[in-house]
Amino acid sequence: MTEIEVVVDPKPQQNGDTGRNPNPSPGAPIANPVVDVCSASAYGDLEKLRGFVERDGQSVSNPDGHGYYALQWAALNNFPDVAQYLIESNAAKINGSLCEDRICAGTIAANRGHRHVAYVLSNAAKINGSLCEDRICAGTIGKTGYAPILLFVIIILTVLFINSVLLGPSFPKVTAVVGLWGWTGVSFSVVSLIMFYRCSSKDPGYIKPNSGKSATRSSDPLLDIDLSNSSIWIGNWSQLCATCKIIRPVRSKHCPYCKHCVEQFDHHCPWISNCVGKKNRWDFFVFVCMGTLTAFIGAVTAVHRLWTWSPIIPSSEKWIHLVVMEHPGAILFLVMDAILLSGVLTLAVVQAFQIARNVTTNEMANAARYSYLRGPDGRFRNPYNHGCRKNCTDFFIHGYINDDEVAWPSLQEAAPGSQ
Repeated sequence: MTEIEVVVDPKPQQNGDTGRNPNPSPGAPIANPVVDVCSASAYGDLEKLRGFVERDGQSVSNPDGHGYYALQWAALNNFPDVAQYLIESNAAKINGSLCEDRICAGTIAANRGHRHVAYVLSNAAKINGSLCEDRICAGTIGKTGYAPILLFVIIILTVLFINSVLLGPSFPKVTAVVGLWGWTGVSFSVVSLIMFYRCSSKDPGYIKPNSGKSATRSSDPLLDIDLSNSSIWIGNWSQLCATCKIIRPVRSKHCPYCKHCVEQFDHHCPWISNCVGKKNRWDFFVFVCMGTLTAFIGAVTAVHRLWTWSPIIPSSEKWIHLVVMEHPGAILFLVMDAILLSGVLTLAVVQAFQIARNVTTNEMANAARYSYLRGPDGRFRNPYNHGCRKNCTDFFIHGYINDDEVAWPSLQEAAPGSQ
């Protein structure tokens, strides 16, 4: 989702200043940009907004042609009076008016540094319960996710492997070597289930708000911020999370599914119904690797059992047709296992590559949005990459890699011929 285009200077407006262009070109026709509720909110024209709503009966809950809502425009362009009027006009109680297109009005105001608008929205949240009405702003998948489906698939594959491949009645008795590899695969499947439970239930690194605040202050994100935090004074408003009411670390991100800020946020995985972050990324990587080994051993064992099966084939019968008819369970297992293997193998390779570089999936996908991932020359630079050996060693020993930035030479020092 691209950021909403700013249509006016987002500086606090003075009384009577509606944000219109005061200096049109000489002789140019003057077009009135305020034609509906959304444009009136974008330009801060409260008088016309009242007319559109009270006289013309326009709804404050309908988006404009670009899909953006009036309250989002008021939050973006810093019009607290307009935001207050929209809230009083029931905008805060309409699903979509605050959270449409995955951007909450409160988050927009906080990220822009519009503290007055954010304060108005936080007060509305106290009255109405939640700015998002408990909606999931970034998708339609519920908190349960696909974890029950994955659990069901793992169990079904394990049962099929035991009953149709290892102990299939039409197969000859397994040899010692095949039995060793086969039951090793079953053991890995059990370990995968254990790691699956750990990934799903473990805290991924939720960042909790500071404790010890009064009930009044705890409900206002703007009153809860730590004014001694350097991020506020240097203008890094993107680190302020109005939803969690905290100033989050640089590499963290708010997950709209889990509704928490997660330290070293990698991604939200619907297959485990949990985020992958600093505290459970090691478990997730082990789970993916164990899944890859299990699926690979199962596929090799199944292919070996089918290939070494020596039936009497009639002249009018094809071998592949006979295999499908005699061993449907083994064929079903092989097809499902191949699909699972392709997915987990790809994920394991991607995760291993990112761990070796100490970068997250979120950072790779949104590198252009994060200023700390750009060097003095504007190119991609990962300040947390300590080298493959140290990155991997720290990850496998500690379970995570510290956010210690690497000292990089300046652009002048790195230039050829510099002394």
